[in-house]
Amino acid sequence: MKSKAPYNFIPFPQKAITRYKNMEDLPKWNRESDDLKSGYIEYSFVNKTPLAIKQSGNEQGGFKNSAGQYGVPGNSIRGMLRTAVSILGACYVDPNSISDDKFYFREIAGNKKLRGIYRDRMGIDANARIARNIRAGIIKCTENGGKETYEITETFNIGDKPYYRISEKNLKKQLGNSFEHYLGYSEYDPYWQEISFDVENNKVKKIYVDCQAGSQRGFILSGGKISNKKAHYIVSAETNQRASEIDKATILNYKQDLVRTKKATIDDHGTISIKRSNELYALPEKDKIKPVFFFREKDAFVFGFTPYLRIPYKRSVHDCIPRAVFNAEGLDYLQSMFGFADTSKDNQRATKENYKGRLSFLDALIEEKNHLFLEERSAILAQPQASAVAFYLSNEGGLMCYDDDAATMAGYKQYWLHPVVKDEDEAKQRKVATDFKPYKEGLKFRGKIYFENLADDELGLLLTALKPNKHCLNNIGLAKPLGYGAIDIAIDRLVVDDKKARYSSLDTAYMLDETEKIEDYKKLYRDYFVQAFGEKFNSWAIKDAYVTMKQYHEEDTFYRYMKVSQDKDKNPLESIANIKAKYDQKLKKAAQEAKCEAEKEAARIASQKSREKNGGLDTSTLENLFKKY
Repeated sequence: MKSKAPYNFIPFPQKAITRYKNMEDLPKWNRESDDLKSGYIEYSFVNKTPLAIKQSGNEQGGFKNSAGQYGVPGNSIRGMLRTAVSILGACYVDPNSISDDKFYFREIAGNKKLRGIYRDRMGIDANARIARNIRAGIIKCTENGGKETYEITETFNIGDKPYYRISEKNLKKQLGNSFEHYLGYSEYDPYWQEISFDVENNKVKKIYVDCQAGSQRGFILSGGKISNKKAHYIVSAETNQRASEIDKATILNYKQDLVRTKKATIDDHGTISIKRSNELYALPEKDKIKPVFFFREKDAFVFGFTPYLRIPYKRSVHDCIPRAVFNAEGLDYLQSMFGFADTSKDNQRATKENYKGRLSFLDALIEEKNHLFLEERSAILAQPQASAVAFYLSNEGGLMCYDDDAATMAGYKQYWLHPVVKDEDEAKQRKVATDFKPYKEGLKFRGKIYFENLADDELGLLLTALKPNKHCLNNIGLAKPLGYGAIDIAIDRLVVDDKKARYSSLDTAYMLDETEKIEDYKKLYRDYFVQAFGEKFNSWAIKDAYVTMKQYHEEDTFYRYMKVSQDKDKNPLESIANIKAKYDQKLKKAAQEAKCEAEKEAARIASQKSREKNGGLDTSTLENLFKKY
């Protein structure tokens, strides 16, 4: 069984097109060439569904430029076309556009494959109810050269185990009325507390909520209730081991996982704040210590604050991008047309390579002036992130995860187009809902794109990205999963600079209207594609997948909006090609049924006319028989 979602993934190409071999091959801004085109494209679009654009500080909703005109900002148009060029231009995957996240997981009773991986890496012994690979220790924050570092020191075993598990029933027997008072414990909020304890025959026989002379020092903690299992864990505080530093990448990955699992929040400055109910999972403050659970993999620490901790997958997002499209061997259409800046932090480089883009985008402004907005709406815009392996990884050969050497990212995420929006009734009642006031449907926007020194195939690709065919729509803005922002773009005018005539004319006569050549430029790109890629563009599977997602399909047949409570079964998404095949088959069946019904209706009308003509006797059937035989 396949999952349904309001989005799917355009696969990465098996190889990328290198448009320019190096920086020297790129068109120069300070050098004219008769073979390169400069000019502008005038386009317009009508939003087929309400369009949601939010601008900081604008409570009215929508985007308003400095002149007080409403529309869509040029940067939004740029972003939309940047994605289209990446896909249709068989470009390399830009590492700066995809965060190199390393995701964590814990699977105890869910998916069979992930459960097996988790069990093996943790060394879980179900009979002994312990993870045998896990060690217990102390984590401490120190300052080194003005920067915080974290160290782990392994502590002594308790009896014959790294840590001691005690049931809540036994803990209450030992602590009596002190249980909730001293531990500050309520309804299984995660906690940790310093204690002392006595051990006899490898078992903790007595727990003290203060330090007792002659007893072992340690900690007691719990990560909260899992189902009906109630357990607490005791860790010794005594050690004779040397501390080992945790590498900075591991610390960063752990912090990011706190945010993803909503144990912490992050502000615009990157500062992470732990929620009060999850303080157990916070890293210790400077010169403070906490109990910790950990194990080592390839000399790197994996740590957490409960024995059944969340562990990182072995591979990151970048590790799962196909090398053929990730390791650029030159410059592709995206880099050469939109420009790039060297974001390398390598200070040893004598020069940094930057290239100014040859495209600029004006705002697309609304023609109408009044009654532009609908009433305020609320929507839950959260969707599964790349940690959702069933969706974001290619799963055609079975469920993959980031531990699999063969795992690859599914591709470019795109949203299906909906003919109508589907607002959520319960959104207003949820704290995570986003409020917005959308433009009403049916408005007309006009915009302009300027281009400078483009080759014919580059201009053809830009025009193709703007309007692949007459049936293609696009979507832009917020709440695309709910169907907002479907737009129908029209290329109204193409104007090209005649560089030879420019210097012999005193007016704008050198600006040539080449609107009638739009399809010619598109063909020039297709011709170049065949030479560079070795495949016809019109039959290219990736182009077909993109075009499929940019057209309307019957609502809720093979995709739908995902609610927060849905799709937790980790079933993969249906591929776009399979969805298209099923949808085409459904249309074919419907057409056949309609044709059959039309033939029946024609036969009924013919029979009725025959009876009327012959005084109630139907001779049409006899005539048809005579003709047949």
